[in-house]
Amino acid sequence: FVSVKVVPNVTYMQSVEALNCLMGGRLCTRPAWGKLYKRSLLEHIRFTQEHIFEEVRFSADTFANAKKIVFSDKILYNYCVRPGSIMTMDYTRQIRDLTLAMQYVYRLLKEKELYPQCKNEFALWLARIAISNTDLFSRENVDIEVFKNASRMIYNIYKEIGGLDGRI
Repeated sequence: FVSVKVVPNVTYMQSVEALNCLMGGRLCTRPAWGKLYKRSLLEHIRFTQEHIFEEVRFSADTFANAKKIVFSDKILYNYCVRPGSIMTMDYTRQIRDLTLAMQYVYRLLKEKELYPQCKNEFALWLARIAISNTDLFSRENVDIEVFKNASRMIYNIYKEIGGLDGRI
């Protein structure tokens, strides 16, 4: 028996790079349970209670307000998919709440004046959400009005960021 110690790969980032990773789905940036935070960073940031995908909002808030973000690839916990979790629940709610989380991140980026540095990744994220929503709608039982509202919200943001006149 040989014992081998593996040194985890550690990555240091600033706010914009971490936000781009969040929108791009890289480095497991979305789940809030996979992070340690300075207490001072959390003084004005809260989870929303009424929506799923609240970790998207929470992670975006913490990344936008942090001076430095550190990621490690060391596995420290396992995630279990259980009945009733986001992975297995109501698709109508998934479409509505992920679209609302994306809208929240867009407003946060604008408010913090971070949008110019994140616009390419945001546009790709917006497209991925639109495609994912359409896919769920085409194969699952999804409320048509929720789908229409989510599509309208995505379309309006796409139009606002210049997607209809070739600026992106």
